[in-house]
Amino acid sequence: EREIISERTRDKIVAARRKGLWTGGRPLLGFHYDKSAGRLTIDQNEATRVREAFALYESTRSLQATARALNAKGWTTKAWTSKAGAAMGGRPFTKTNTYALLTNVLYIGKVRCGTEVHEGQHEAIVDPAAFERVRALLRDAGRTGGTHISNKHGALLKTLLVCGPCGRAMTHVMVTPQGKRKSAGRATHRYYRCQSDLKRGRGACPSRSLPAKAIEDFVVGRVREIGKDPDVLAATLDAVRQRDEAALAALKAERAALGQDLAGIAKEAGSLAGAGDGPRVAAVRADLEDRRLAAESRLADIACDERDLAERHVARADLRAALHRFDDVWAELSPAEQARALRLLVARVEFDAAKGSMAITFHEGAPAALTSTTAQEAA
Repeated sequence: EREIISERTRDKIVAARRKGLWTGGRPLLGFHYDKSAGRLTIDQNEATRVREAFALYESTRSLQATARALNAKGWTTKAWTSKAGAAMGGRPFTKTNTYALLTNVLYIGKVRCGTEVHEGQHEAIVDPAAFERVRALLRDAGRTGGTHISNKHGALLKTLLVCGPCGRAMTHVMVTPQGKRKSAGRATHRYYRCQSDLKRGRGACPSRSLPAKAIEDFVVGRVREIGKDPDVLAATLDAVRQRDEAALAALKAERAALGQDLAGIAKEAGSLAGAGDGPRVAAVRADLEDRRLAAESRLADIACDERDLAERHVARADLRAALHRFDDVWAELSPAEQARALRLLVARVEFDAAKGSMAITFHEGAPAALTSTTAQEAA
């Protein structure tokens, strides 16, 4: 019976989100929840801080610099008092919570349910155009929220190539043979060299310097192979399927654990039925109610995520078409544009000198994103 009630509650929360209603969770900077109206209302003082955060990131292109500037103003994250009377929130800004603020669609008057985004029944705090500009900058930073990547030489694997043995980044370096000057038109050679080797001297790391052109061509060639080799494509799709199945299993386990938590909360609440209405009992009841709402809100998130994963299907023809589109556009891009495009597709390239191996890790959903972006840049 409890499972049926819990399932109905999840369905109600999902339905409410699809109607554009905020269904609870931690209070957000810039908003108050109006219980009488059943929706979010804007706190004008806090809303100014939210807009300032977007403006700061757009000018600095750095999460760390944005967080530092917000903290310098004496501002904090949302502060509130729980039903049990405990002070919550009011923390300094960090890269993590700044990123969460800058990517929350509630600030443009929308509500998220899994991967779906619906028009909200609350007013926007941030102009949608400003939100999109910031989102594009964050995406360009490689989803890590780092500073804008300077890459005047168009090194394709800058920020991507990692040394396997020591875990340090491999830095793009340019070398002109002794006695020759670049200004005289002499050849300049490009390499990727482990940072351990650069900072502590040769021998600090077993990885040797890698010719930049050769390693870049290898990585781009592997991207092409995914679309052209049926076996590689099948292996890629199988890896996607296994990842989705693992994600579904993790969500199922979390859902079961939350169900047990809710049962425990209900049992504990039931034990207080004859305990009166004293301050301590009221505080415990309020805490139990907060925990119940948080668990049910998370269950609604899980329901949305499970549905999205169950409905996700990567067709071979679609993936092949996306990667072929990448091949068509690639030659039309400048070196700097190629580097940016590759960062949208590839999350990490790891070179292991001892094994003589190269491992390439791709971003989730990258082929479609890359196709769209490279097509726009080539236009």
